[in-house]
Amino acid sequence: MDKKIVFMYAGQGSGYYYMGESLYYNNKIFKHWMDLADEVIQDHGFPSLIEALYYQNKKRDAFDKIEISHPAIVVVQYALTKVLEKMDIIPEIVWGNSVGELAASAAAEIISFESMIQAAIDQVIVLKERCKKGNMLAVVGDRLQLQRIEVLKACELAGVNFDGHYLLSGNEDVIAKAYSYAKKNRIISQLIPTNFGFHSSAIDNAKIGIMNKHSCIEYSNSTCQYISSTEEGFIVDAGTGCFWDAIRKPLEFKKTFLNVYDNDQFYIDMSPSGTLATFFTYNINNKEVVNFSRTLQPGSEKLDLIDTLKKKIKSN
Repeated sequence: MDKKIVFMYAGQGSGYYYMGESLYYNNKIFKHWMDLADEVIQDHGFPSLIEALYYQNKKRDAFDKIEISHPAIVVVQYALTKVLEKMDIIPEIVWGNSVGELAASAAAEIISFESMIQAAIDQVIVLKERCKKGNMLAVVGDRLQLQRIEVLKACELAGVNFDGHYLLSGNEDVIAKAYSYAKKNRIISQLIPTNFGFHSSAIDNAKIGIMNKHSCIEYSNSTCQYISSTEEGFIVDAGTGCFWDAIRKPLEFKKTFLNVYDNDQFYIDMSPSGTLATFFTYNINNKEVVNFSRTLQPGSEKLDLIDTLKKKIKSN
C-alpha cells in the first residue's frame, strides 16, 4: 500500500457487552491478548473482563460499570491491533481519543502492554475514590440555538465531533436534567454509558491521584507518529500528564481532523463500535472517499468487516 496507515482509537462510549465476541472465539491472536489482559486485571483485584464481556451480562445491558468498561475499551482495541499486525497491517501513525490514548500509546510501543492496563486500572481506582458520579451526553443541533438553553448551559462542552454534534459532560444531576429537557423538546441526544463526567471539571478531584500513579510509567521512543484529539493534532513527546489530559481536556475530534487529515493516508477505526468512522464520514462530507475502514461494530460481530478492510487496503 502506498498510503500511510493510521490506526484510530476511541474512548468511553465506544464499548458494549460482547464486543469482539466472534474474534475471541475464532481468532487465536485476539483471544491470547484478551486472556493475558484478563489475568493482569484480575491480579489487581478487578473482576474478570472475559466473564463480564462474554458470559455474565446481556447484550443490551448498559455498559457503564467503569471497572469493566474502562479497561475493556483499551484492551479490546489493543488485541485488535495485534490481529491486524499479524496480517501485516501495521500503523505508521496512531490517533488516540480519550482513554483510547492508552491503547494508541501501547500500539505504538510508547508504553508497555502492562503499563497500558495498569494506567487504566489506576484511573478507575482514583476516579471511584475521589469523584462524584457524573455522566456525558451527546446532542445534535445548531450550536447557537443550543447555547441559549439554560439547562444545557449548565453542562460543560466536552467535545465537538463534527458540525452539529456536541459532547456535554458534568455531574450526574446536571446531565440528567439536560437529557430530560432534550427528550421533552425533541432534541436528538444520547447518554454515553459511563458513570463519570470525563472531559469536564467533574473529574478534577482525581487529577493529583492519577498524575501521581502515572508518574511511574516508563515511556519509549516510537517510530510511529502520534495524534491526540485533546491536543488537536500531532504531538512529539508523550510523558507524565498526557493520559490525564486525554480524559480531562475537551475532546476535539473535528479540529483534529481538520488539522491532520491527508488523502494520502488510510484510516482504520479500531473502536468496537465504528464510532470514529462515523465522525470521519461527517467531517469529510464526501461519501465517495474510500481511504477509511471499520474493524468492528455492534450487530456485525462477524469477521466480514476485517475481510472488507483487507480488500480496501489492497485496492489502495
